[in-house]
Amino acid sequence: MAVGFFTHGIEYTLPHPQISQRIVLLLCKVIKRAWQLLEEKPPSGFLLQSADEDTITQVLVDDIIERRLRKNGEVEGFNCALFGKVTREPKITNVDKKHPDKMPDIFFDLKRDQLPILSDQDGLFVECKLVNSRLFSWYCK
Repeated sequence: MAVGFFTHGIEYTLPHPQISQRIVLLLCKVIKRAWQLLEEKPPSGFLLQSADEDTITQVLVDDIIERRLRKNGEVEGFNCALFGKVTREPKITNVDKKHPDKMPDIFFDLKRDQLPILSDQDGLFVECKLVNSRLFSWYCK
């Protein structure tokens, strides 16, 4: 289907093409590096030990992943050319529009517009959860 005046959009296929293992592993590396920076070189005034989950995620995503790692290429392969904006708790409508307020903790936007996809639905959705209470010590000392 053509895109332009008097058209209804583009044709796309569902489900979207699988995200390669290489990309998933790269984003795991990004999250690990961001967490390392949060522990070792936190932004001024930020105390990990006393921060709540929302504040931790906000600083992790906005200050470290988006404003530092995606912009400067510190993690090889993670950059503005291959990835769109990384967002915290975006409201995303599912494809059939029955659930207008899906809110993953983190959304890594993939730049794969050359594929027949819905670009606002194409990314890696990340949920951040403690697996068990004994692991809380991994977050705070």
